[in-house]
Amino acid sequence: MTSLALHRSDAVSMILLPDRRGLPPALAELIGVRFPDARTLPFRGRSVPERNRWAAQLDEAVNHAARPVMLVASGVGCFAAAWWGRLTPRYYVERVAGALMVDPVEGGPVASLASPRIPLPFASMLVEGDALTHADSLRMLADGWGAETGIGPSAGTATGAFSRLVERWTRRVVEREVGLHGLRTEL
Repeated sequence: MTSLALHRSDAVSMILLPDRRGLPPALAELIGVRFPDARTLPFRGRSVPERNRWAAQLDEAVNHAARPVMLVASGVGCFAAAWWGRLTPRYYVERVAGALMVDPVEGGPVASLASPRIPLPFASMLVEGDALTHADSLRMLADGWGAETGIGPSAGTATGAFSRLVERWTRRVVEREVGLHGLRTEL
């Protein structure tokens, strides 16, 4: 099974979870081109009621997704995705094939997103654009979430670097889903 991931926008349903700053421009451009039907649920929930409304919207988006879900979060949206993954009912979480968490250290944890210190229930990769600035913090966060780490392109690099990174990650996640659930996807 080769070249399954981003060349095939029908392999996964993409749900974007940006914070107030949005996704990095190169990643937003890539997803807009490859996944025009991606759903966006920005996280702005600094209070518990706002957080809970956002979680209900994410439950609904995951529940109505036609294919296994790939979450793409950025900044505080990464902590929101981790909180959701640890505390939402299993039925929803089982539909998530994986998560790509971009610049989580930049967002920093939020008190309303405190959750048990257990690994995330889905495959995840944490990506930091600037390896020299936050590498240790990223590794500690990844260890706590049971995630892999990757170094993404810095702000000035081309969309191609994000494309290659996301391509490799989504291919691995989709191949994992196929192996676990025997999904059949024609190339």
